[in-house]
Amino acid sequence: MPKFIEDETWISFFHPQESTFTKSVIEIIRQVYEKQTLRALLKER
Repeated sequence: MPKFIEDETWISFFHPQESTFTKSVIEIIRQVYEKQTLRALLKER
């Protein structure tokens, strides 16, 4: 196991246009946010 990871590797791993991991995380956060917003709107009524 390497003692360090090169900056280019981190950048490619977390770059939203390149990384499927990052795209998945962003999508999950977006879905949770939308559901929380929807719940908040429904509670206000």
